[in-house]
This record gives sequence, C-alpha cells and structure tokens, in this order.
Amino acid sequence: MRRSLILLWLLLCIPSPSLRAQGVASSSLQVYSNLSGINTNDTVGCNANSKTSQTVYHLCYPDATIGGNSGLVACGWSNGTITATVTDDASSTYTSQIGPSRHSGGQDVQIWLASPIGTGAHQVTVTFSAAVTGVRCAVPQLFNINTSSPSCGTAVNGQSGGSTTVSAGSITSSEANCLYFQFDGEEDQFGAHPTYTVGSGWTFENADGRSGWASQTKINTSASAMPCSMTVDTAKSYNTSCVALRRDLAQGAAPTGMYVRSLAMFNLKDSSTSYVFQTPCTGNLLVWATNSVDTTTSVSSIAHANPGTSFSQVGTGIAGVEGVQQIFWDVQTWTNSTTSTLTMSNTNDNNNAMYYCIAGASATGQPDSSLATASGSCTNCSPITTITITPSSASGIMIATQGDALEHSRSGTPQGTQDNQDNNNHWTHFGYSSSSAQAFTVTIFPAATGPGNYSMAGAAFKAPAAGGATPAINKRAKLDKVDGR
Repeated sequence: MRRSLILLWLLLCIPSPSLRAQGVASSSLQVYSNLSGINTNDTVGCNANSKTSQTVYHLCYPDATIGGNSGLVACGWSNGTITATVTDDASSTYTSQIGPSRHSGGQDVQIWLASPIGTGAHQVTVTFSAAVTGVRCAVPQLFNINTSSPSCGTAVNGQSGGSTTVSAGSITSSEANCLYFQFDGEEDQFGAHPTYTVGSGWTFENADGRSGWASQTKINTSASAMPCSMTVDTAKSYNTSCVALRRDLAQGAAPTGMYVRSLAMFNLKDSSTSYVFQTPCTGNLLVWATNSVDTTTSVSSIAHANPGTSFSQVGTGIAGVEGVQQIFWDVQTWTNSTTSTLTMSNTNDNNNAMYYCIAGASATGQPDSSLATASGSCTNCSPITTITITPSSASGIMIATQGDALEHSRSGTPQGTQDNQDNNNHWTHFGYSSSSAQAFTVTIFPAATGPGNYSMAGAAFKAPAAGGATPAINKRAKLDKVDGR
C-alpha cells in the first residue's frame, strides 16, 4: 500500500507533456520614432543611433539567447518596395515566415525565425535594400520550439484602412499545443494614445498605442483553426501578420531565477505633463528608468492601474548637468492591461522613460541598494567610470541610466551591457551574483568630442534569498529600441 501511495505521489508531481508548454523567454520593443535632427553615426551597440533614414538598424534580445532556443524578429516599416534581411552576432540563420506584406496606407510587415538560434546571440541587425523610416520591430526569444520543422500552419496576414478589430485571420494548426505569435503595425500615433486590448486568452508581449503597434502570443491547445486578433479603441489603418510554431519540449530551455522578461522605452513628446503608457508584464517587478531632456524637467510621480497604486522612487534622482535621471519600482501581480501614468514637472518634450518587466524578483526587501549617482563634465575622456552600485544581497539585477550632452554612448561595462542608447543617452541592466560593489563604465563615440556634461543614476533589485545565483541569461543583458530625443 505504501509503495502504491509513493507511486501515485510521483505521478502527480511529474507534469505531463500536455501541462508543459513552450513560450517566450524574453521580449523587447524597438521603435524608430520618425523624428529628425540628430547625428547618423552607427554604433557597435544595439541601434543605428539615428532618427533619420537608414539602411541598417541594430536591435537586441533583452538577454543573451539560450542554446537550443529560437529567435523571432517581426518588423514593420514605411510602405514601398524595400526588402530586408536579418542577421545576428551569433551567426544564426533567419528565415522569413511571412512577408513582406505590403500595405499602401500604412506599414509593410515581415516576420523571420532563427530556429535554433545561436547561443549567446544579443545584437540583431536588420539590413534594408534602401534607406527606410518608420521602423518598428519586436524581438522575442522562444523556448521549446521545434527546430527541424517549426511551422505549425500557414502564416496569415490581414489589413485594413480603418478598423478597431486588428485581425490577421485564422491559422489551422497541424497539431496541438502550437505557439501563435501576432504582430501588428499601425500608422504613427504621435499626439494620440489609442489603447490596445489583448485577444481572448492571448498574452501581450508589448503594446504601444502611441507608436501604433503591438504583439501577442497564445498556445492553441488543439489541432484546430484559431483566429489571430486583438482590438484597439480608435479605428486606425493596420497591417498585421500571424505565425504558428510547433512545440518540442526537448528543444531549448526557459530562463530560470530572476531575469528581465520584457522591456521597452517610450519617448515623451506630446508637450504634456501626463503620459499614459501600456505596460503589460508577466513578471512581478516593474522598474522605470527615466531620463529627462534638461535639469528643469523631471518625473514627479508614476502611478499604475490594473492593479492600481503608485511606484516608489529610489532616492530622489540626480539633477546633474545633463537632464534628470530617476529610478522607480513596484512589486505587484501585473496583467495584460497594466498601464503606467507618468506625471511630469513641466511640458518640455523629448524626455525618455524605459520600463523593465522582471520575473523572479524578491517580493520583499526592494530595492537592494540606495540610489547610486554621479555627474561631471569632460571631453575626450571616454570611457567614463560613473556610478558604483553596492547591493546588500548576493543576487539580483542592477538597472541604470545616463544622460550625455554630446555624441552618444557606444557600449558599457560590466560585461559590455547596454539596453539602449537614444542618440546620446544610455540604459543598462546587469545580473549580479555577489554583494561586491559594481562600477559602471560608459564608452562614448566619437570619443574626442564627448560626452561634455553627463549624469547617471542606478540601483539594485534583489532575487529571493533562496533563489540561488542570478541565471547566466542576465550576465549579458542588453536590449535596444531605436528612438531618440
């Protein structure tokens, strides 16, 4: 009898294949804002560093990819006859799954897949056949995806000249438990803020009504037709595509421990003191790193809804000689419909704010450090060692942002980390595995004329005490969004 009970217990504790599923390890949001008036020097980091028309754009996975996983790149760009190819820094092979799907009234869209993706891939390069504007890309890393024959059905595309239902059509999956991914490219919405609503049973990977695009995922648990659809509260022109990918539980791995699940940066350019952004999150910690246009402009507060309350600020920020840098955070059960409202001290434009959705963070004891700050002024002094963060715990993630008056950041240390740089500012996150002090260094390009005035702020956020070391996925944690001020 005892032996039978032990066997029953083992059977109950081992998840069946039907209860385990593939999914998204991490996801990034990249938007090229279509603004103008900055330098056009390409960088070695994760973007083309330009708000002018370019042929090459550098994007990034939020963290270095895990061996055996798959990488998906979905892009939209201004309509025309332009074509594009995708490569990365791990020599992965990207194959088009659908597109380019042309749309005369909005964005052309295309989706590529690298399956498997090379181990440690970080930077993705999208090369266009001619200079192009209006580039939007989503870059998720996927796990447990079949690599020998990943397609689970014919990819679909849908378009409209003006509708609140963003439908790509239905895909009939060839087998059960396939992962569906839908990418939507709308027209630019600067000055307006349409709100996306995720499809029933779907998960938002990102959503940005201001720039007019979103992506979502869902697992179809049966071999059947399933529609790819989301909605937006204001009828707009759209071009949306959807793919379905087969499951292979032996292929790749999901990240473990504390890691950045997704992140995105927004440009605050509506001459307003209040900005509402969609910030869906499947992690438990949300962190904002903000960087203002000048020392007279700052973020007064950040509130969130669904669930509702406010973010706490680490310290008071730094009003250096190059803008104001601030860090905000909160631990909650976030949802697909979470929004964040940033209240500004004045209506000055071209402020930037990046949010990090972090999974596996400690529910208590945050943050894990005081706010580290530094500022100064120099030229031909790159690389600049700025802040030093000293955590209280031995495991977690550090997040920092720096403002530079001249030229632009090209990379950063430790580990060459760089999440984004929008012309001349810098964002970074780094997974730490000891309580030792960690100095941050930023490389400026061209070095001879930068950075001029600079200031930086950052803080640490800890993993649970019993969670062990921060996973290796965070050791080379980077992302890019092509945007600027």
